[in-house]
Amino acid sequence: ASFGLRTAVRELVTSGPYRRIRHPLYVGEIIHVSGIALLAATPAALYLLVLAVALQAVRAKIEERKFLASVPEYAEFRRNTGFLWPKVF
Repeated sequence: ASFGLRTAVRELVTSGPYRRIRHPLYVGEIIHVSGIALLAATPAALYLLVLAVALQAVRAKIEERKFLASVPEYAEFRRNTGFLWPKVF
């Protein structure tokens, strides 16, 4: 499953959107929640958006620690790609 509380280390993918950012799925989920928050236009929706972004960032950091420990080439991949946004240089 692509969603779960526990992340599983699989193989390193460096093609498609992963060429530019390390966590495109999480970016998509953040964009989705942002759209819902904009449509709702309430303080509660804004709070939930901030919470969702924070949780996705924590989830991505946990996943990265697992990859660094088990996939040797991940450190190089990490240096060359953006976390949630493409690197400019």
